[in-house]
Amino acid sequence: MELFTGLYSIVVCFLIIGVIWKLVSIPLSILALIFSEQFTKIYLFVISMIPLYFMASCTILIGSTIKSGQPSLGLLIIGGLTFVIYSFADIAQKIGEAQDPNTYNIIHNQYYGLLAMIIFYIYSIFNQNLVMNLWNHKLIDLINWIYNIPILGWVILIIAIIYMIYILILFISILTVIVMPKR
Repeated sequence: MELFTGLYSIVVCFLIIGVIWKLVSIPLSILALIFSEQFTKIYLFVISMIPLYFMASCTILIGSTIKSGQPSLGLLIIGGLTFVIYSFADIAQKIGEAQDPNTYNIIHNQYYGLLAMIIFYIYSIFNQNLVMNLWNHKLIDLINWIYNIPILGWVILIIAIIYMIYILILFISILTVIVMPKR
């Protein structure tokens, strides 16, 4: 039961971080228009890493404290897989929606950012000092505050359950592609 509760908490964090990041990224993307093309590519790459960092950090924080303050290795592994699948699917969806080659290349480079965040995640499991900072704790407090709004909490509950099923289906489809031989 603790594993399900922890995974549910991670998915809620992903949903809320995604919504917050959509609101924050609009002005940041408009700001990128004033820079040169090369700087814009670097800027957009760095900007795309920020939500991945917060998602990885929240997964570590939740996985580390779910069992009365003791790390839950099972939740850290399942939470890490959820983080990778969610991030991979998000990047793949953006690539599918990209219209011009320049946008495609910028989004395609986010796979390198995801690889860096996977390495960060694995390292942070063993050295949690990297995620124990004011920004992450404020984000967790904000997520808890948003989730505890009476009607919004129920809406998030329903969306999170549907989203968990979606991530499970993604995981099964990825496993099917990896395990099943090509015909």
